[in-house]
Amino acid sequence: MTMLQAILLGLFISLIISSTILGHTGTILFKIKKYWAGVKTKIFIGKLENLNYFQYHNLKEKKELKKIIIKCGSRLKIIDALWNQFTFSLDKRSFIIDEDAESGRPLIDSKGIIDSQSGYNANKQTDNTEFYNFAKQLGLNIKIENLVYSDKEQTNAQQEIKINKSEYSLHINYEDENYGDQFIFEFAEIINQELLKISSVERIFLMDNYPAFLIFLPDKIYKYLLSLSPEKRQTPFKPIDWLRNRE
Repeated sequence: MTMLQAILLGLFISLIISSTILGHTGTILFKIKKYWAGVKTKIFIGKLENLNYFQYHNLKEKKELKKIIIKCGSRLKIIDALWNQFTFSLDKRSFIIDEDAESGRPLIDSKGIIDSQSGYNANKQTDNTEFYNFAKQLGLNIKIENLVYSDKEQTNAQQEIKINKSEYSLHINYEDENYGDQFIFEFAEIINQELLKISSVERIFLMDNYPAFLIFLPDKIYKYLLSLSPEKRQTPFKPIDWLRNRE
């Protein structure tokens, strides 16, 4: 036990004794829990800062995002405080990926909207510009072409995607109930291949589903987040692991 831990433990025990005597145990314990959650969140933010998590934010954006993370950290688990509906629109590394029901085109949104019926979703009006701009910062020029159906019944389609000098064609079988998961997996994988080609440390990781979240992280940040949640319940997944969990 370190000196600091010993001091904190002594303070905690003293407060328990005092609150018991005064008959305010519940109130004191709540305050202690809230205070300690704030301390842990600030330590978490400091570690992210050291790992350059905020490198794509300007000073104003970084300050605002940190402020929201601290507020969320008082009532959410530590990683949930980083990615949630309050922080998402401020975080340059994360995007929602969904499908436009009418055109079939991928929607990759940096902000998201809250729908009273279906929850947090990609904005159907997005043109993917912010995603393209972020990719350019990393060294990728991405262009998603219009979806082309392969048959009259429109049960199969090809999604052409250009990334720098590479061209990809992702097959979509709408008769497969998991076609959306498969597309997101393949989309993440080809971007990661291109990031590897240009020697970028960034990679796409995936979280959640309907909609899914694309999160750009270097391996060192991923490993740090994984150390906070070894069971992987709160962490982003490598694309293949995300797909396996969806099966």
